[in-house]
Amino acid sequence: MLENQTTYTFYIYYKDIRLSKFKTYNDDLDGLYKQYGEGLIRDGFKHGMNVTYQIKWFDKFIDSIYKQKIDCYKIKASDHLQVLSCFLGLIKYNKIDCSDYMFIKNK
Repeated sequence: MLENQTTYTFYIYYKDIRLSKFKTYNDDLDGLYKQYGEGLIRDGFKHGMNVTYQIKWFDKFIDSIYKQKIDCYKIKASDHLQVLSCFLGLIKYNKIDCSDYMFIKNK
């Protein structure tokens, strides 16, 4: 990492519980979507999933991770990345409110 490069932390909240956090180098939601969410949506279409089915699948996955978090189970790093991808997909489909995530600039 470059010493004078600005870093941000992207926090994901679901039902007022913090599910995940990720370090990023900008606060551009579209850039994050292209990096993490776009591939998941594209793969869904390749496998014959329509938009409605994808939205239900994304919601179901995020809800399962939420239940793990509430029950104090350890969540794997790959699951956190999948939450990010699902979350960004739901933002793209306009199913998530902007109050469910935030970028915070690190000092």
